[in-house]
This record gives sequence, structure tokens and C-alpha cells, in this order.
Amino acid sequence: MKKILFCFIFLFSIITILYGEEYQEPISKYKQNYFIFGNSEDQTKFQLSLKADIIYPFNTGILFGYTQTTWWKVYNGADTMSSNYQPEVFFRVENKKNIFGNADLGYIDYFQISPFYHCSTGVEGIDHRSINLYYAQIQMSIGERFNIGDNLKVFGYYNKSSQNPDIEKYKGYYENDIFAKIFSSVVPLIEFHFKHGGTLNKGWLVCELQTVLFSDKFQPKLFFQYFYGYGENMVFYNKKDKSFYIGLIF
Repeated sequence: MKKILFCFIFLFSIITILYGEEYQEPISKYKQNYFIFGNSEDQTKFQLSLKADIIYPFNTGILFGYTQTTWWKVYNGADTMSSNYQPEVFFRVENKKNIFGNADLGYIDYFQISPFYHCSTGVEGIDHRSINLYYAQIQMSIGERFNIGDNLKVFGYYNKSSQNPDIEKYKGYYENDIFAKIFSSVVPLIEFHFKHGGTLNKGWLVCELQTVLFSDKFQPKLFFQYFYGYGENMVFYNKKDKSFYIGLIF
């Protein structure tokens, strides 16, 4: 039943990602959506992420976001999954497309604040992990055909499960994403991200590269991801991990 539910959500997400923006549906892509294969014990990883307008249309105003990241052990014969379930509600303002008369925000692409971000493993028992956060986030960039920028998110904790009382030692209080994109018209041909967060002793970093496979008209892109550090998978938040993945991003 769990596999069937995952497949349904995945297919619905792909349809929304491929066609939602074209028809300006109220549901659209939020964060990264990908399916990748790795070299670690958790060999397969996929992420689904959507957002939906609550009050104001066109991805600005008050929105609901849902992101699910799943690790699936398939190569070693262990038919097990672990997931981070991440619902949130946030207020978002985008540059030149916002509730303030479509105001020009200069180098600011968007900013958003959230009084509620939840992340949990969705299970009870020894693998139960859960946190509630509030955060503020801003993205700034410069350039059109060659675009570079930074996305900074700072957050605080107001509720943690007794199973992860020290999680802030590993996740820290911020996430930062430095990125560079090379565009063909409006579609990124190559995109690089360097992400980091956590604390000085027990933080994490991610390096990502995505590029078109055949042409800028073909939606799925080739995706490489390298993770090093703590806190990515909530179940193993206090264990250091080093993983390399390759697959498709949508």
C-alpha cells in the first residue's frame, strides 16, 4: 500500500510539474523534484515538492507547501523506506509579481516567512523524529543569461520530539545555497548549487549539478548530488553520512 501511494504521489507530481505552470494551475513545483541512485546503503532517493495558493494567486501571498524526501534501500535486498515529511505554510513575495502592485524588488528574487514548518519521519517508535520550526528566507541574484545568487534561510525551533532533543547541534539554525545558472532563453542549461548549514563541528554540505540531457525542450535533466555531514535523513540525523547520487531532476 505504501508503494502504491508513493507511485501515485510521484506521478501526480510529475504531471503537475510538466503541465501545471503552462496552464497556471494553483498547484505548482516548489523545491526540487528528482529521482536519483546512489552509492551508499540508502541507494535510491527521491523527492517530491509542490506548493499551492491559499489566498492570493500566482505563487505570491499565503501558500501551502509540501515536500517529501524518501530513501529507499533497493540494492541490498532490504525493502525498507524512510522519509522526511515536510508540510509548511508561508507568506511569499516575488519580484515584479506580488501583492504590492507587482513592485520591483531589485536584486531580490523573492522572500518568504513561515510561522509553521514541520518535519517528521511519519512513524512511531524508535524511528520517530519530529521538529516544528519558524523561518525567514530570502533569495537574491544578478544576471540573466548567466545568473549567480544566494538563498539564505534562518530558522528557530519551537517544538522537538523527545527522540531528537539535540537536533539543533546537527541541523543548526540556517541553510545557505550559493548558485550559478547558465540560461538558454528562459531555461537553465546548466545549474550548480553549493549548499551548507548546521554547526561548525557537525554541519553539512551539498554540491549539486544539473544539466539538460538533449535539448532545452526536454524537461527532465541529468542531476548529480553529493552530500556530506549530518542531519539530512531525520532518522539518522546524528550520524555522519557521505553519499553521491546520479539521476533525473524534473
